[in-house]
Amino acid sequence: KVLYQRTTKFQLSHVPSGLFMAVARMFGGNFYVTTTFGKIANLLIYAIVCFFAIKRLKSGKMILTVIALFPTSLFIASSFSYVFWVTCFSILGTAYFVGEMQRQNEPVTVKNTLIMCIAFALASIPKLIYAPLMLLPFFLKKKNFNNRKRYYLICVTVIVALGVLLMLKSLSVVTSTGDLRGGGAVSPKGQIKFILYN
Repeated sequence: KVLYQRTTKFQLSHVPSGLFMAVARMFGGNFYVTTTFGKIANLLIYAIVCFFAIKRLKSGKMILTVIALFPTSLFIASSFSYVFWVTCFSILGTAYFVGEMQRQNEPVTVKNTLIMCIAFALASIPKLIYAPLMLLPFFLKKKNFNNRKRYYLICVTVIVALGVLLMLKSLSVVTSTGDLRGGGAVSPKGQIKFILYN
């Protein structure tokens, strides 16, 4: 049971900052240096992923650059939060989707579609509410694919990935106490009880 609880609390978005902080500690860094290294790791991941997203587009690079460089986005990317992870991988997936739409005379490649789906899946891992982004490949036109089998294979892959994410989240939520921030009255159970009684 303890092992299961540890694995469900594991957050992929915290791994880069954890590794950088471990390296800083290994070289004898104090608290300030260690936390700064953790923030730099998050900012570095954000910058690299956004770079590849901007590079993917044929047009609209400046618009995406402005969105990626919003002060709020940069502030979040240089702090301890999973939001930078959601933002940068959502940007990457969207850039690949828009990039496929911009190449209307060329067929959709499996590689680009997989990158798009994986980016949206990675963005959804910290907070499953973003999982519907994985449905964007369904909006690619069938005529852009070389054959229908490939199109249906991509659709099935997206549905399976959504199912797996939902199952993993359901298992972690069912076995936990829920979000207790603000006390029992603000938890999902407390909110439902308040709605029913009032």
